[in-house]
Amino acid sequence: LSFTTNQMSKPNRLAAAVLRTRALPATWQGPAITFLFNTMVKFAGTAGIRIHTATPQEVTISLANKRKVQNHIGGVHACAMALLSESATGLVFGMNVPDSHVPVIKSMKVEYKRRAVGGLHAVAKLTPDQISKITSEDRGDVLVDVVVKDESGNSPITCEMVWAWTPKVRAAKPAPGPASSAEKEEPPRRVSIGTVSERVYDRTAPSDHPPVQSVAKRGAGPAAAGAPAAPAVVERAPRPVA
Repeated sequence: LSFTTNQMSKPNRLAAAVLRTRALPATWQGPAITFLFNTMVKFAGTAGIRIHTATPQEVTISLANKRKVQNHIGGVHACAMALLSESATGLVFGMNVPDSHVPVIKSMKVEYKRRAVGGLHAVAKLTPDQISKITSEDRGDVLVDVVVKDESGNSPITCEMVWAWTPKVRAAKPAPGPASSAEKEEPPRRVSIGTVSERVYDRTAPSDHPPVQSVAKRGAGPAAAGAPAAPAVVERAPRPVA
């Protein structure tokens, strides 16, 4: 497959990274792109997604029928099939989305037609009109075509993957207005912890707040022999405002 960017004046960062793998020997290009993709999409790496070819027009990937992705009857799990389709369509779509925008999956519909035989491979494609729409419009969505086949050549599933793109930077929210005097000044609050009661004043209160002497009081009158001491009450004066 040829790596062309006719619809993009400049390839985005993902497409540029994939393009740089063309400098490697042919047998290393697929593993290099696989490492790049699975580093970004951790779930794909966990499942064992392998990428064979990747261009802004078409992507081919595969998933081996290994134990970690099998279902109870020894075939590739239904969720793993959906992951294969999502990865293929997401990669070809992502290579066309401008860096100023973010690609997101909008909806996915998967119909399971028959039991899968062995491993699976998927081919996802974008048309020139779709690529032109992605690169020219500020936001939107496209249905990315994908075909999944197993080792027998049949398609165990059919998929409809709709991908959308939106700007990364949203309109700034208006700055909040000045706080009212009621919000700035709060009445003292009393906090009790164990047997000690401390009156805490807001440090933002006016500096002319009447001072409070530090006083420690205990229960009036002598304590009876063996009786526990009365709880202490401590009142602290507010700190002056800087």
